[in-house]
Amino acid sequence: LASGLALIAVLATLSAAAPPPDPADVSDRAAMRALVSRRVADALAPFALRYDKTYAFEPQGHAAIGYRVLAGMAVAAGDPIGARDAWPDAIDAFLAETERRGWRPAVLAAGPQARELWAARGMRGFGIGDEVIVDVAEFSLSGPAMRNVRQAVRRTEHAGIWVSVVPERELSPEAAR
Repeated sequence: LASGLALIAVLATLSAAAPPPDPADVSDRAAMRALVSRRVADALAPFALRYDKTYAFEPQGHAAIGYRVLAGMAVAAGDPIGARDAWPDAIDAFLAETERRGWRPAVLAAGPQARELWAARGMRGFGIGDEVIVDVAEFSLSGPAMRNVRQAVRRTEHAGIWVSVVPERELSPEAAR
């Protein structure tokens, strides 16, 4: 029994994924900042600059992927950042790192072009949510279908939470912070 448990412990240790990496160092963060500042099309690109991110750069540094490792899963955030023609090499660099370290790769919020590149490398996609457009004039909380929403609204009101919609130009300097 003791030998069996020892064997299981050894096999579990040998097959465990590498621990998460430290967040990116100053030079990698500066390189990513330069890529984000050149990129105009993706509104999510600045999120790659979060301090908990690590980066996988393509060999020439023209594109990179920001990611974070949680429970043995390397989660890439959004599309690669940088020159679109370098995206395939950035994706390959990320996947090579996940393979080398024994992490499971995942991508959150990839756009249509990046999804094709991930799919070509064996990744499968699925939808998590949708954006919603609400016709404010027609919207109502009445009816049985909105019961859960009404309850959530009441809970937030009882907690003292409120929302106010104010045009940005009317915000005071204190409120704009």
